Amino acid sequence: MFVPYYMHPLFKLEDRERYQNRWRDPGTGEENSTHQKVLEFIKQGGGKYFLDLAFSRRELPGINFRYAEFWNCHFKNAAFYSCSLEFVEFFNCTFENCGFAFVGFLGAKMEKCVFRQCDFAEHCSFESTTVVNSMFDGCFFGRQTPFQECFFDDLTSIKDMKMHSYHLTQVDTSPAALAGYFSSFQAAYEASGADELASKYYWEGRKAYTRHNTRGWQKGLAFTVEVLTGYGVKPQRPLVVMLLLYVAATALFAAAMPLKESIVFTAGALFTFGASSEHLNTFGYGGRLAYVALSFSGVSLVSLFVTSLANLWFRSKIPKQTIRPG
Repeated sequence: MFVPYYMHPLFKLEDRERYQNRWRDPGTGEENSTHQKVLEFIKQGGGKYFLDLAFSRRELPGINFRYAEFWNCHFKNAAFYSCSLEFVEFFNCTFENCGFAFVGFLGAKMEKCVFRQCDFAEHCSFESTTVVNSMFDGCFFGRQTPFQECFFDDLTSIKDMKMHSYHLTQVDTSPAALAGYFSSFQAAYEASGADELASKYYWEGRKAYTRHNTRGWQKGLAFTVEVLTGYGVKPQRPLVVMLLLYVAATALFAAAMPLKESIVFTAGALFTFGASSEHLNTFGYGGRLAYVALSFSGVSLVSLFVTSLANLWFRSKIPKQTIRPG
């Protein structure tokens, strides 16, 4: 369950003030060391925020950026290694071809940010991270999903997710991990009430699980459920199956009665209103069993259709939320 940064048990107001003060009055000790490191990496600095800065081909190893705020920054070919990014705020920042390793975005906030072809290759995590109106385009996120209990609003998008690291040839995402990725995206969109996007990633997650995480008869059963039900988010699936079953049964029963009567008889069996049921008197055991099976299938498919439709269209909506950096 998503927890806003200010409710996170590790978030402390006094720590935020102390860490942010190092850019105004670095003093001595760790604060001074961090301040001097950053001043060596960039030509501008100081103040409460990093404003309008360009980081190009910079290595940023082991820097404690906790509670820092970055506004209107462009990071290009930058490498973040073993950095502390807990409770950091990014506003209108672009990360282009950047690499991240051993970095945690705990309680971070990102608004109007773009991550383009970035590489989160080793031990990166986004935990309780708020992402608003931002985009991850062509990024590699690691062997398993780094997103845990996050918040994605309906303007946030994940495009062209890569399966292989840009920098580490031996690191890639296994197809078996895709279900976990899509599930984490689903949970992040559900946290903001973006139901359509949550449904999309629920569907993608179930498809990925069926294809990459099942074996033998379980795979066959999972594909059957997918085709017949659409996992509860594709109401057209049971409707199409019902139509195909009706056409096939009409053709079958037309061998025992005129076509115009078979049309009504099949509808009566499929939707259980019993039209032209007097023709059952001429059927043997096989025909009667087919009639019963058709009726049972009709009841099941109608139930699946109504349930899927209700799940997709009529479930109560969570009001859309807009969380902005404080």
